[in-house]
Amino acid sequence: IYAVAARYRATCAELSRDKLLEQCNKVMQEYEDAEEAKKRAQDLARSQPDDDGFITVSYSGAVGSQVDLEVSKHATGNTPMRRKGNMRSRKKKEANGSKELEDFYRFQRRENKKRS
Repeated sequence: IYAVAARYRATCAELSRDKLLEQCNKVMQEYEDAEEAKKRAQDLARSQPDDDGFITVSYSGAVGSQVDLEVSKHATGNTPMRRKGNMRSRKKKEANGSKELEDFYRFQRRENKKRS
């Protein structure tokens, strides 16, 4: 166990923080570039017609960008929040037919007339 720990410490000592940060930044930049290229390829493919001449239409669930939504959540002053208009009421609306009619049937009307 001591030999493994000593070997680990030796490998950690070889790598300085600056070199590690540089390598991490390099890997992250490559990843971001690949993601951006993938997104551009998807956008280009989305606007190109396929073999039959049809353009594929894709729908997005988001109305705006995530950045706009985050900015509007923290909005202050006269700027209204974006989600307020889209939020649904949590109260259940009472349906028209949910109230019980007292005199719906003829026999009910007759019984009520007899009682009064």
